[in-house]
Amino acid sequence: QPALAWLSAGAYVVANAKNCGHPQLLVRRGTGSTASTGAAATIIARRGIDSLTAIDGRIFCRVNNKDTISWFIPSLMMQAAGLKPISDPKTIKDYAKPADLVKAVANSTCDAAAIDEASVKELVTDNTSVSAKVSTVATSVEFPYAILTASSDIPLAALDLLNAEFVRQSKDRLLKPKLAELLGQSSLATVTIADLQPLIEFVASTGQDLTQLGN
Repeated sequence: QPALAWLSAGAYVVANAKNCGHPQLLVRRGTGSTASTGAAATIIARRGIDSLTAIDGRIFCRVNNKDTISWFIPSLMMQAAGLKPISDPKTIKDYAKPADLVKAVANSTCDAAAIDEASVKELVTDNTSVSAKVSTVATSVEFPYAILTASSDIPLAALDLLNAEFVRQSKDRLLKPKLAELLGQSSLATVTIADLQPLIEFVASTGQDLTQLGN
């Protein structure tokens, strides 16, 4: 059956691997110079740890096991570097929020953690007491907030109308807040598969069998 769905970055990569979905629109959040269509994770570590491989066997801290920035993306980054997924409960600690992760790394309670790249300047770089003890190790590619994905059996003319309608609703004074309850968008942006190639290549580098992830 023809299908149109808003997918997370991970779900889109699986849909692409199965050749069952084509990207149409991206959610954009923020305005002006602060606008973005996704987020990237930056792995931070206490001084002395300067590579992903050096994290192996160390204490890694996160918000929780369902958090995209502090757990899902860095797990993929470590797999892409050839490390096994962290699974030993003794090497994992959970904290309430990203600022707590930074403090834990700074006082060496944690060896490493991951935070939103956009918050590195505020939480690490611009805080001299923290930056003296914490360094950035690696930053991921951008993971889109949400991707409108369409199956190939939707006629192009119908797809153009559907995309235009989503964009119209995202600009309408009355409908925009209702759409934002679902997507959290400030606006919508067009996207092509070429735009998402860095994401696709990064996830492929982890060695995951992408066609099996959606089963």
